[in-house]
Amino acid sequence: MQTSIRSLLAFLGAVAGLLVLVPVILLAIPLWLVGWLHSVARDALARSRPATIPWEQMMAYEPEVGWKPLPGLDAWAEGTPPFHVRTDSEGWRGPGVSIEDAQVVVFGDSFCFGHGADEERFFANLTGGPVVKAIGANGYNMVQGLMWMKRYSKRLAGRTVVWLVYYGNDLLDNLRPNMGRYRIPFVRRGQGGNGGWEIASQHVNAEPWRFSTKTDYTRLLAEICSPTFLSGRVFEACDYLMCEAARVCADAGARLVVVGNPDVEMIDPELVLRLRARAPDPSSFDPKLPDTRFAEICERYGLPFVPLSERLGPHDHLPEDVHWSPEGHEIVHGLMSEIHDSWSGAPSSPTVTASAIPEKQVAAL
Repeated sequence: MQTSIRSLLAFLGAVAGLLVLVPVILLAIPLWLVGWLHSVARDALARSRPATIPWEQMMAYEPEVGWKPLPGLDAWAEGTPPFHVRTDSEGWRGPGVSIEDAQVVVFGDSFCFGHGADEERFFANLTGGPVVKAIGANGYNMVQGLMWMKRYSKRLAGRTVVWLVYYGNDLLDNLRPNMGRYRIPFVRRGQGGNGGWEIASQHVNAEPWRFSTKTDYTRLLAEICSPTFLSGRVFEACDYLMCEAARVCADAGARLVVVGNPDVEMIDPELVLRLRARAPDPSSFDPKLPDTRFAEICERYGLPFVPLSERLGPHDHLPEDVHWSPEGHEIVHGLMSEIHDSWSGAPSSPTVTASAIPEKQVAAL
C-alpha cells in the first residue's frame, strides 16, 4: 500500500513538474525559432555573396612605382561589408571614364581608390558634377602619386589636378623604403653637395622586402602632430614633393589643388583624446598641425589647399574603418565640384622651383 502511494505521489510530482515546464517550453520555442531562422538567413546570405578577394590580390607589380590595380577588374573586394570594384584598361576605377574624358583628375591612396565603396557609391563615379577620374591605389604614399603625375603629365593639360593626401600614413611612408613586405619609392636627402631632397626608387622590384615589421602608425601620427624631430622632417619632405608636383602641373598646363585628408582619430573628439595621450608631449599635441603645415607650404608655392577636417565628421567614415562612408563620398564628390568651379582653367604657377628651396627648409634636423 505504501509503495503504491509513493508511486502515485512520484507520478503526480512528475506531472506537476511537466506542467511547470510547459510555459517555459512555450516561451523558448519562439526564441529558438527566431535563432534558427536567423542562422538560415545568414547562411543563405553568405552563399549568395560572390567570393571576395583581399586588396593585395587586386594589385600587380609596377616598375619604379611598386604596384598598381589590375586592369579589367570586376570583383568583390574584402571589406565590412564587401564592395564591388571595376577597373579600366589601365587599372584605375571608373572603367567608363579616361583621363582624357575627365575635367578633374585625383591622385592619392586607398581613399582615392575608394576602398569600402561600391561602384555606385564611389565619389569619382557619382553624377551631377564635373567628370572625375581617380588615379590611386591602396597603400600609396605621396611619392607614388607624384610619379603618376609625371607619367601622365602630357594628358593633364587643361585639367584640374587634385592631390588627396591622407595624414594617417602617407606622410610617414614618404620617408620609408617599404610598406610591410612591399618595396615603395621614398624621398631622402640627396647624395650631392647641395643637400637637397631626391626620390629613391632603385630598390623597388617585385621581390618582397626582407625585413618587414609592423608600424605603429597611431603613435607616429601623434608624434607628427607635435613639434618633434619626426614632424619637422616629414613636412620638409612634403615641401619638396609639393613643389615638384606644382612644377609638373604648371609645365603640363594643369591646375593643382591639394586636399588634406585627416585620419578619423584627428576629428573624433573621443579619439583625439586617445591620440593626444600617445604624443611625446601631450601638452604640445595639435591635431590641426598637418593642416597648418600644408597650408603654409601651399601658400609658398601658390597652390590652393582644402582641409577635409572642416568638412568631414566621424560619422562620415565607415564603422571600425578609417575610410569614408557613403555620406563621406557624397561630401568629397561635392568638394570636387567646388574645386572645379573655383580653380579650373588656370594652370598652377609655382613661385619657387625645387632647386631654389632655401637650405633651412631641406636641411636634416
